[in-house]
Amino acid sequence: IPSSGSTFAIRSVPASVADKQQVGFLNLLGDVLKNLGARLILRWDDLITATASLVAHAQSRLDSSKEGRDRPEQPEDDEQEDDSPDDVDDAASGSQKTVRQIRQLGLKRYAEFFRNPVSFDFTQYIAVSFQAFISPRLATLDQENTQAPSAPLELFYVWASRKEYV
Repeated sequence: IPSSGSTFAIRSVPASVADKQQVGFLNLLGDVLKNLGARLILRWDDLITATASLVAHAQSRLDSSKEGRDRPEQPEDDEQEDDSPDDVDDAASGSQKTVRQIRQLGLKRYAEFFRNPVSFDFTQYIAVSFQAFISPRLATLDQENTQAPSAPLELFYVWASRKEYV
């Protein structure tokens, strides 16, 4: 069961890493996990840390912007358009949309690690992930799943379908 001896911690994402680069990384990671997942198990610690850090960073950015607006967050949907007239700045709106996309893609990739049928010790990642980016989403879980299953719900499904995570 590969796992490094070090304790997992969310790392900060440097400001020099653009949102588009983060989206690109997460899209590439999806293809990498699909085609090479089990073969890269020795690098999973690094990949999971990067993924969880991107999701946690996106979650904290959305939380801080939501506190400033005091407006309920829009549910995430792959096809949803954010054309609301009360958006003050289109660039800021686009940025928030991209940050939500990072969070959504990151959660999907995170679930793909758990979905992979290999023996890997995820114990150190689960508690930190709950604190950083799963628990903040629980309050709106019912609203996010009205049209289609959200990324957190997919993650819960993966955990529930494998006895070692229940």
